[in-house]
Amino acid sequence: MVSVIKKINELIIYCDDINEIPKSIDILTNLETLIISGETLHSIPPSIGNLTSLKALSLRGNKLTNLPESIGRLSSLKVLSLRKNKLVSLPESIGKLDSLERLDLAYNPLNELVETIRNMISLKEIVLDKKQTNEKKNKQIIDFLRKKGVKIIRI
Repeated sequence: MVSVIKKINELIIYCDDINEIPKSIDILTNLETLIISGETLHSIPPSIGNLTSLKALSLRGNKLTNLPESIGRLSSLKVLSLRKNKLVSLPESIGKLDSLERLDLAYNPLNELVETIRNMISLKEIVLDKKQTNEKKNKQIIDFLRKKGVKIIRI
């Protein structure tokens, strides 16, 4: 049974009764897509960083207040959706996501983008809400990304 579980490449959970992801999530070494939505998820275990095959991670519509530094180890990640959470900051390691093409941060009480977002060499699109794009602290980063050809989607 465990060997079958390890072969799963897509996991989608829509549940309003999940508070945390089990630390053992990292046994899903072939996982390429992980979607968890349900408005009750409060934390992500550091073991999420061991899912190096992950290409798409959507944690939108939850109650996350922070992300583990290990998120920066998701070297294959192309899409990261964190829309509609309670994130007040991002880990510096997010800038290590060299394969990331799309980042959705809209509708989080995020006052300041981390400088390391500038290091995302594959980033093509970032989604921010009006408040985030109006923050003076973020203007330099947004201008830098725009000059690099990153599409800034403001909602």
